[in-house]
Amino acid sequence: MGTDELCGIYFAPCDENEEITVDESTWTKLESAAIFRNLPAELNILVPTSLETTKKYRIVIRTNYISKKQKRKEIVETISNIFSVKAAE
Repeated sequence: MGTDELCGIYFAPCDENEEITVDESTWTKLESAAIFRNLPAELNILVPTSLETTKKYRIVIRTNYISKKQKRKEIVETISNIFSVKAAE
């Protein structure tokens, strides 16, 4: 995802308007051990159990990688559609 400390995969809680909360300290950063496939067209991750079932989230992916040997000067970001987490049964 990038060596810059801002790079990574985040679970960002949403407010009542389904917008990402501005306070990034409330975001949950995914540990690299929870990423088990990271390909250009496919990303497989384990969702943290710490996410609350009463909240809605968006996944924010930040990276500065172009390829293994090349990085961008700036970080690029993509944001998922909104989702919620169900309790494990």
